Amino acid sequence: MKNKVKILVAYHKRDKLFKNSVLFPIHLGREIAFEKTKDGKLSEKDYNWLLNNMSGDNTGDNISDKNRFLNEMTGIYWAWKNYEELGNPDYIGLNHYRRFFKINYSNLDKYFQNYDFIKLSSPFFKMGIRAEWTNCAKLNNLDPADFDKFCEVYENIYPQDAKEFNSYISKENHGGLMNLFIMKKEDFFRYCEWIFPLLFEMEKSFNKSNRTIGMIAERLTSYYLQKLENEGKKPLYTRLADEPPEMTLRFFISKIFNIRKKEQSNGVKHIKLTLFGIVLNIRTKNKS
Repeated sequence: MKNKVKILVAYHKRDKLFKNSVLFPIHLGREIAFEKTKDGKLSEKDYNWLLNNMSGDNTGDNISDKNRFLNEMTGIYWAWKNYEELGNPDYIGLNHYRRFFKINYSNLDKYFQNYDFIKLSSPFFKMGIRAEWTNCAKLNNLDPADFDKFCEVYENIYPQDAKEFNSYISKENHGGLMNLFIMKKEDFFRYCEWIFPLLFEMEKSFNKSNRTIGMIAERLTSYYLQKLENEGKKPLYTRLADEPPEMTLRFFISKIFNIRKKEQSNGVKHIKLTLFGIVLNIRTKNKS
């Protein structure tokens, strides 16, 4: 791979391990690992599994103890402040242990020849992002008024951008959530320099016993990726996968039968099946 790429894989509990030269599993909230999460308390056995199989977000300059209300942002902060620990990659991304981009992780360079960053295909919100938050807050027992309160924070910190931001949340009806991205190093650093002052200011007055700040951070990530696109940077929109395609049983079966797939940016796939692929693969193995 010409470009060095690292993609954090966010974990908060034991699950299937995804780890290779590109995928970098990280245990989020390790500093407070035994405090209750939305999934309950972590057992000693599962903690040791996480400890033995991946790095934690509690080394170096970190905010690991804020994970319960900042969610994935503690891992993003760790990557920003400890970038050399990742090998100083040209591109940095974030996926979750059960949410991955539906892309070819073993050949990411082919995407970066034509695209500047990778983001999730956005869901459609009929009434815009501000109204979407109201529905989200109700479903998660959060205060819908917190978003208006946050908008005041945004205007105080970034008054020069407040008009554009308010237009985005009022009119934009697409927004890829879940803090999933892959972007260039320089864009990532700019993102971190922009978003963390907002989150730390929210921390002073928002309820930290729930996930409001972390969930608003997802909307901010979506806005930042839209800003990149507005600057003329080209995104590759992709869908979700439960795990990296190369690590699925379906992938190995496709290799056996020599199924070839041509990926397109609009998500359409054309499949060509070589009927005698299995025979050819067996013959190739015998020759080797």
